Amino acid sequence: MHIIFDVGRVLCKVNLDIFVKEFDRVIGPRINNKIDGMDFLSSIQTLQDAGKTTVELSLIDLCGGKINYLVNDSYPHNRILDSVVAAWKRTISPYTQMVEFKNWLIENGHEVAILSNMGHEHKRYIIENYPEIFRGCATCFSCDINYRKPSKICFYLFLKKYPEFENALYFDDLQDNLETGESFGLNPYHIDLEEIYLYSDDDKQAEETIYKQISSIKAYISEKI
Repeated sequence: MHIIFDVGRVLCKVNLDIFVKEFDRVIGPRINNKIDGMDFLSSIQTLQDAGKTTVELSLIDLCGGKINYLVNDSYPHNRILDSVVAAWKRTISPYTQMVEFKNWLIENGHEVAILSNMGHEHKRYIIENYPEIFRGCATCFSCDINYRKPSKICFYLFLKKYPEFENALYFDDLQDNLETGESFGLNPYHIDLEEIYLYSDDDKQAEETIYKQISSIKAYISEKI
């Protein structure tokens, strides 16, 4: 069976508070708090996902000389900038249970792909720190094709590169993405692990819920084979 995974809120946790707190602490005072960290991310999300900017470059554009960025290669990057960019990278980390499930699928003969809205910084960070997330998968990232879900062009380019995933089972947390995928013949399956944590009393209960959901997915796949 062919199966497509989104990354954020499906294979990986996304905790934007890590970035927002560092942005507001470090950048805010240098720009008279004219924009907060969440508004900053919202303003660059589309361009960043499409590979046309990064958090680092957008911070330079926002702050200019106020961030005292050293462009001379003989000097290290400014520590102020680095701390905020590092915080952005740390906003994403794997859901161990889902990565193990993804690996289980591959080990049991299923073909797996990643189709994700992701900027260059997070992509490199995952490859360097959590290579098991992408291991064994066909991959397609918005930053590489310059289009992001739910754009029809994004799905078209993915299926043009990987036509064997036509009619694949498709996991995503956003309904708009699932609907566009379905219009291209994919079989949508909504999953949002962040939502499970949000409505659980504690992490243990959330993890038990995730394992139950994985069991349900395995049963669903077995029915489809």
